[in-house]
Amino acid sequence: MTLPLSETNSLMRFTSFGPLAVVGVVGMTALAMSLRAQTSAPSAQNDESHQVPPAFASGVTMGAMRFAGGRTENAMSVVLMYHPLRWLNLSTAPGYARTSFGAVSSSGLTDVPFSVAALRGFNDLTWSPSIAGGLSTTLSPGDTSAALGLGRSAVEASAALTVSPTDRLDFSASLSHPLISNTGNGSISLETAMVFGRTTGSLGLSAEVGSADSAAVLSRSLAMGLAYSLAGPLSLTVDASHGLSGGAPTWAMSVGIGTAFAGVSPLSPTSALKRLKSTLGSKTTATSGYSKTASGASACKKAGTC
Repeated sequence: MTLPLSETNSLMRFTSFGPLAVVGVVGMTALAMSLRAQTSAPSAQNDESHQVPPAFASGVTMGAMRFAGGRTENAMSVVLMYHPLRWLNLSTAPGYARTSFGAVSSSGLTDVPFSVAALRGFNDLTWSPSIAGGLSTTLSPGDTSAALGLGRSAVEASAALTVSPTDRLDFSASLSHPLISNTGNGSISLETAMVFGRTTGSLGLSAEVGSADSAAVLSRSLAMGLAYSLAGPLSLTVDASHGLSGGAPTWAMSVGIGTAFAGVSPLSPTSALKRLKSTLGSKTTATSGYSKTASGASACKKAGTC
């Protein structure tokens, strides 16, 4: 039996965007559950400096990026966070993406990150410093030949130091280091966030450290973003980044909404760098993973940077 051309086109569109729709539905359901739980608690001020994510927080983000070599990617992800203890945070961000390089396109599930982080604050000291440490692992649904993601599992450790000269201004520095060989380089990030009533503006610089393969370039990027408190911890975010080296995307941008982006905390994806990474994966920041593969030449072709 042969389907009419119109029905065939409709089936192709449904097959292509079906997984994306599923990701969106799951994200919106999680967001609705989070908001429902939040309405039973006393209302908080809309000032972003007073916001904290609820015990169960979620968000939905969509974004796009482009490399100098021509590769483009569009993605959607669901951010899920859980605070079993005030100082402990568990999070993940499953997603779906479509990437194109020349006439070749592919789509599928993105690498799924899982992370656990702990925070210790010293509010009685000058500038209220806080330290954070964490472990994260990435599970890849594809293999190394796939255009999406690393194609292999990765584990990394991270540490961060944040100081707050005022309750509206934060400065932070973080360091990450891979614990498994051939899964990318370590990175250093410097970030700042400033609260203006309902709006929080953030600026960040991220750079890979270490050595790159022969045909790869270490990634460096600059990012900036805005988070606007719609009601309590529910925030709308808009972020963008610009690559400062050939190993980073020429540009990347994302839009998100949810309760996972509230406030300013080194444990939460409240900075532009963290929000872009949760949407589009580690390629948007420093730990690209493409500079530590079996072949540097194939690595840069896969990323579309050469």
